[in-house]
Parts: sequence; structure tokens; C-alpha cells
Amino acid sequence: MTESDQKIIDTSLEQARALHDNLRGMWDGDALATFYYGVISGTMARGGPEVAKALSAMLIEVYTNTARSHVDLGKLANGFAGSAQPPAADE
Repeated sequence: MTESDQKIIDTSLEQARALHDNLRGMWDGDALATFYYGVISGTMARGGPEVAKALSAMLIEVYTNTARSHVDLGKLANGFAGSAQPPAADE
């Protein structure tokens, strides 16, 4: 990758981050999901098989990691709830 390529990627990521920050203040979760689905599916359709494979791999990776962390967080929260001791009754 050339320095010019890296600059294009960095600039594009910054623009995407700024757009996301603006949108999440205006749209609810369903609208954001619809927007991102349109962007991702459109990019796959226009970018060809290499782009589709790369995006699919990233979607699977991020989904798997997120699902795993939520399960781990749930286990942690259940562990805290299960270990809580009721207050001792005064006799």
C-alpha cells in the first residue's frame, strides 16, 4: 500500500466517523441500521466479489466478537447477581 492509498483510507475513515457521530444524534437505531445496510449492500453489489468477500468477512468477525462479548458480559452480570448475599436479619 502506498502512502497515498493510506491517506485516502485514513481520510475516508475520519469522514465515516464524523458522519456516524452526526447521524446517531438525529436517527434512532432502526434508521441507522437501515442506512448502514444500504451502504454495505450497495458497496457489495457495486464493488464486486472481492469487496463482497472482504465486507462479509468483516461483518462476521465484528458480529462474532460483539456477540461473544455480550454473552461474556451476561455471564459476568449473572455471576454478580448470583453471588449477592441478602442482608442479614437482625435478631
